[in-house]
Amino acid sequence: MSRGCMAVVVLAFCFIFSVMMGLLTPAADKEIFVGVATYCAVLVTFLGNLQRP
Repeated sequence: MSRGCMAVVVLAFCFIFSVMMGLLTPAADKEIFVGVATYCAVLVTFLGNLQRP
């Protein structure tokens, strides 16, 4: 997977996660921001380990 493709995957899933969290939970803006930032960090960590041989 190329770096550009990884970036698109992370951005798409973070956007979907933030929309779903905003619609399905009574969370405030700060809580959604922290949740999305944590989710993005986990995605980047896992996708960053995919390119190792």
